[in-house]
Amino acid sequence: MWRFKKLDDTHAEIKSMRTSGNHLRKGVAAKLLTYLLAVAQQQSYTKVSLEIGTAEAFIPAQKLYQKFGFKTCEPFANYQVNAHSMFFTKVFKQ
Repeated sequence: MWRFKKLDDTHAEIKSMRTSGNHLRKGVAAKLLTYLLAVAQQQSYTKVSLEIGTAEAFIPAQKLYQKFGFKTCEPFANYQVNAHSMFFTKVFKQ
C-alpha cells in the first residue's frame, strides 16, 4: 500500500508505504520503493520527502530509505520537530 501527497508541482510526500507482515525481509519494500520513485519521476516530481517514526521498529525502514539515497532533512510542509518523527528527502538528479 502506498500513496503520494502533492506538496507543490515538483515536491511530493510519501504518505504511506507498508509491507504486509507476511512479506517482511523478502525485498518487497525495496521493489515497492523502486516503483514509487519511478512513478514520482513520471509525474514530474523532482523531490520526494517523508516522515517516519524514530522507534526501534522503524530502523529497517530508515535504512532502506537511506540506501535509496534519501537524506535526513528538516520538517517540511506542516510538520514540526518532535521526538517521535524524523524526516527524509530525495532529490532526483536532472
